[in-house]
Amino acid sequence: MSRINEERLRMLAEAYSKNVPIADLRNVSGLGTDPLLRKLFQAVERGFLRPDSLDRFLTDETLYDFPDNLDARLEAVGSSINSELKIAAILALQGYPQTAAALHRRVKALAGDAKITSPNAFQDYYERSLSDIGFLAMRTYQIGNDPKINAFAISDAGERYGLPIAAFSLIYGVEHNISMLQLLGITSTRGDSRAPSNRVRIFELIDATVNPNVENDVGSIPMSKLGTKVSITQSDVLRHLESLKKLGIVDFEALYPEEKTYSLAKGVTPDRVTPIKDYPTLTGKVAEWLYKNGRGHAAQIALYIKYRHPNAVSMVLSGMHENGDAETLYAGQQKSNAWLGPNAELMRRWIKKIRGALDDGPELEEMAKMAADIRGDDTAAEMYLEPAITRYNKVSPNRNRKPLEQRGKELIEFVEEYQRLWNLPPT
Repeated sequence: MSRINEERLRMLAEAYSKNVPIADLRNVSGLGTDPLLRKLFQAVERGFLRPDSLDRFLTDETLYDFPDNLDARLEAVGSSINSELKIAAILALQGYPQTAAALHRRVKALAGDAKITSPNAFQDYYERSLSDIGFLAMRTYQIGNDPKINAFAISDAGERYGLPIAAFSLIYGVEHNISMLQLLGITSTRGDSRAPSNRVRIFELIDATVNPNVENDVGSIPMSKLGTKVSITQSDVLRHLESLKKLGIVDFEALYPEEKTYSLAKGVTPDRVTPIKDYPTLTGKVAEWLYKNGRGHAAQIALYIKYRHPNAVSMVLSGMHENGDAETLYAGQQKSNAWLGPNAELMRRWIKKIRGALDDGPELEEMAKMAADIRGDDTAAEMYLEPAITRYNKVSPNRNRKPLEQRGKELIEFVEEYQRLWNLPPT
């Protein structure tokens, strides 16, 4: 902000403090009501007005409870710190309300040369990811019938747990040269909205199979069991394992969907197949196809019955197999197992520290000191935020989305190759 604009902002704040009517402030400043209110928030940000000086325009306040259950807390936290931009958004919060634009400016000032997403994305972080889990209070301001403005302040739960865990995860990622996105995954993954907590549960299930009495044991668990325990599809299990394998955290040997074929069980006809819950019509279509064609895999069947979601077909086939209505070429899935990789400690240590902090253990105090150091020293904040956000930008699919034309071309090439591989007719 230029010296002239800052002086004007100071004069506007002084006039507001003297209870000059809003109509007069609009006339003097040449601003409409909505931009005037935003300027007053900037005055609070600059310290020209007290944080509570705008409370007369406060129309609503939203504050959700932070979970009491440890596993629920872990799920909430995983979805709030699975990107360095969300971590930065948490660390920027203060005890007084600020607009998303102001908080965005603060992060941008501390991120060095790292590219920051738009203020609208920060608005979404605050109104959804962080508000829903109780890490902040969202306050709504309005003058007359003009548009409402939301502002955000750290909550007690955010102060106690959010800031320390965000600071620890920021430092942990930089020190180990990884992004939290790589470790935890994307929250908005289709069909797997709890992706971060599901990834943690998958790792913990594998880790629990390690025999402590056997030196260097890496454990082993069937991938089908992981899907059942976590209540997600095998394709989602596979996606999590592939991401963790890239980091050396786990390893696995899997039968990919196209390698695993199904047929109706001996003596079973379509009319005797038990409908799979939520997919009764699809169950009938799949059973009919198998009856007529003998054997097939999920993607193949989905293509021929013209069903757009192969994952749903895969779930139907798995359900038919569990009910005894279908047989698979690899019954029992003996080859589809997962075990720990050489870098398992990378995930194990992070989870242990986070669980300890969320359970009010000594880890929380250690992390609180990290948060105080980062928030109290702009140089320290930039030292961690710049490399962390830079790495996030490199690995985030949302930040590296290919042009629509290129994606369309690659999709066509994939379909043509798939049809050639499986001798399927052109679509």
